[in-house]
Amino acid sequence: MPKIYYNGVLSVLFASCLLTCVNCNADSNDKLNYDYIDNKVNQYSTSSTAKNDVDIFLKTNQTNVDNSNRSGKSIRMESTPSYLPQFKDSMEETGCGFGYPNGLSVYAEEINASEVQFGEFSWTVKIHNDEPFIGTGALIAPDIVLTAAILLRELKPENLIVRAGEWDIGSVTEVFPHQDRSVKLIIRHNEFYGVVNNIALLVVDMKFILQPNIRTLCLPSPGTIFDYSACKTTAWRPATNNRPQQTHFQIQPRHKCDQRLPSPYLAQDYTLDESLMCAIDENLQNSSILNTGAPLFCPIQGAMNRYTQAGIVIGSINRSESKTGLFVNLTHLMPWIFKQLGPRQTDLKYYLP
Repeated sequence: MPKIYYNGVLSVLFASCLLTCVNCNADSNDKLNYDYIDNKVNQYSTSSTAKNDVDIFLKTNQTNVDNSNRSGKSIRMESTPSYLPQFKDSMEETGCGFGYPNGLSVYAEEINASEVQFGEFSWTVKIHNDEPFIGTGALIAPDIVLTAAILLRELKPENLIVRAGEWDIGSVTEVFPHQDRSVKLIIRHNEFYGVVNNIALLVVDMKFILQPNIRTLCLPSPGTIFDYSACKTTAWRPATNNRPQQTHFQIQPRHKCDQRLPSPYLAQDYTLDESLMCAIDENLQNSSILNTGAPLFCPIQGAMNRYTQAGIVIGSINRSESKTGLFVNLTHLMPWIFKQLGPRQTDLKYYLP
């Protein structure tokens, strides 16, 4: 595992002209019990009334779903519908950051290797307003979303909607429904400028109800070791694909970022600001498929299928010899996050492993 060194000098970066961003405008008891979920999903999928129940739910809520996109009102789901498998207790006990590698779909369907399966990484949320897609973020508590501040320039909270549990943005036929919430507060870093300290929290008007396709992601904590060489991010490209795609990244040591990034991203001494980091697409082909605000998450060593968020997507820098992603360095900004969450008495279990 490569070692990452965070030795930078605070700098002012003027790099927006070079940034390519798809959506800037528009086996132990503490692990997730996969056998339990498989059994529940199988029971549900073989039920004679399952399909009818889903059809009834969709017909009943279709108007609300459509109206939520236009009016900005939340769809208030007080609990997981009774006809769906009940996972709440199991999820509460396992904690943050658990992915479901085989997905949660009850439908036999082959998907592209780069396509995210339904429920595989269930912490990514979609942010929209009158525009159907602004960007994405990570759910770190039932009422808190972590995203990039640059995504929210000149936007007011009352105009924003956060959708959790989304997968296929062209369909509402997933077995577990999505949930919408209105944003009541935007908390931006008070020293955000350019792309420096590019971090913000969204506080929604009512807590999301956790369910298999809506979970929280862990944040970096002291003593947690994660694999910098096997990180991932997911992204929708609404114009061409309704389902999210995943891209694998290797976080680079800071001195390599200094070499890879164009000079407008660097300070006068040609070093990268400590609030930023870079990573390369290991396939060198998908780094342009990025959603600003999306989490860059990495496997926690010694914990199967468990992840912690290492960064926040800002965008990609396309150069002839490489494709490099630019990300917020979340480890550096954790003191700011703790300062915001502490007074809100946000339970640590939602975002610390």
